[in-house]
Amino acid sequence: LKTFCVFCNSVNFVKSPKGWLGDFSEENYMEWSKNKQSLTYNFLQDMHFLFDQVEDFNSIFSLQNGKHPVLLKNILAKRVSIESAVILQGLLNYVKRFDEGMKDDLIWPDTRRLIVKYAAFMPYDKVKCKTKLLQLVKENYKKKKKSHTSE
Repeated sequence: LKTFCVFCNSVNFVKSPKGWLGDFSEENYMEWSKNKQSLTYNFLQDMHFLFDQVEDFNSIFSLQNGKHPVLLKNILAKRVSIESAVILQGLLNYVKRFDEGMKDDLIWPDTRRLIVKYAAFMPYDKVKCKTKLLQLVKENYKKKKKSHTSE
């Protein structure tokens, strides 16, 4: 029971990072539980969404001219889930690069903390996600290359 309570509080802190107890609810846990069941599917949907915004995979993480990377913009706008950000971190370790490129950013440290801390409470099938992501990258950017060469 103690472990379950700690876990529920962790889920609630993801929803309400400031940690106000009035925001903690069983509803947050139920929503998290539902998302966990479709984690890989949701991750791939988020990746499709990101791929539609860039010409190549690395551009999702690109730090240019002091602007937030596409990934961070979409996390902040809640168009990409924090769970997808955690999975990408587990697969690609992009947080270190963001740390270096956004040293003076006021928004990044809170998002970073959430991604890093949530990872400890979010089990996922790393091999499955990596395999599906590689497959998706190959399919998506092969199509983009074809459309550019046929223009």
